[in-house]
Amino acid sequence: MNRVEQVSEDIINEILNNPTLLDKITSVISERIKNDIILQRLTKLEESVVTLAKVVQENNQQIASVWKKLGDIENEIGKIYRLLEEHSKRIEELAKRVEEHSRILEEHSKRIEELAKRVEELAKRIEEHSKILEEHSKRIEELAKRVEELAKRIEEHSKILEEHSKRIEELTKAFLKLKVSFESFTSRAGIHVQRTLMELYKEALKLHGVDPSSVKHGYIVDEVGVIEKGRKFEVDFYETNDEIRLFEVKNLGDTDGIEQLIVRKKILESKGTKKQIKMYLVCNSIPKKVLLKAKKEGIIVIAGDVLGERKSLNY
Repeated sequence: MNRVEQVSEDIINEILNNPTLLDKITSVISERIKNDIILQRLTKLEESVVTLAKVVQENNQQIASVWKKLGDIENEIGKIYRLLEEHSKRIEELAKRVEEHSRILEEHSKRIEELAKRVEELAKRIEEHSKILEEHSKRIEELAKRVEELAKRIEEHSKILEEHSKRIEELTKAFLKLKVSFESFTSRAGIHVQRTLMELYKEALKLHGVDPSSVKHGYIVDEVGVIEKGRKFEVDFYETNDEIRLFEVKNLGDTDGIEQLIVRKKILESKGTKKQIKMYLVCNSIPKKVLLKAKKEGIIVIAGDVLGERKSLNY
């Protein structure tokens, strides 16, 4: 054992044998150990704090980025809400339009259904008509043959009628000459001719409730000067409790006869009569324009023939 080792062993033995010194040394050592442990812990804690600070800084940056993103998201959400609101309005409008279209489509469906029924009915009727037309076609074909035969017969008759027309034209000219000669004999018939004409149209007069035998011939005086004061006018009349019927009887009805009836009516009215006054023009023949004028004046015309017409008429 060398010197150093011996000294160390002595020191150790002294320490061990000296409790007080041992306690002091132990206390110093323990304190130093504690300080070392605390220092180590503080060092680690500082490292952790630095690390934590770095993490916090990074987190703060991430959080700031997140907030920024959240702000952008909020803006986008705002835009989306506005778009959704607009879309909601448009969807609501579209819903109304769809509802209206649905109603219209429902009406159209009903109308189409009705039209389908009508088309079906028309189809049946067309089918029936087709059968009828087919029968008519056969009948028309038969009629065409008959018409062709009749055309031939008509052509033959036309030749005969042409000959008859020439003969009738000759007879008509002869008749007109005779008629004009007779009608120009006088514009106003005498009393006997009047009676004859009244009797001739007796049946026509009876249709108007007039008995020719009851018609009287007399005079009326213009007392107030309707035409000429004090002047006498011949008149044929038929009087009842309710009315007076005036008659003008002529072979040829003319405007003079119309004027005479109107004059006599005015004179009777001037006398204050309350009875209804009716006017009759009885004639063998009358021109159509005179007939129309008489009707316009309210005159009842009884005539055997209307000049300008092909047949005789009683009015």
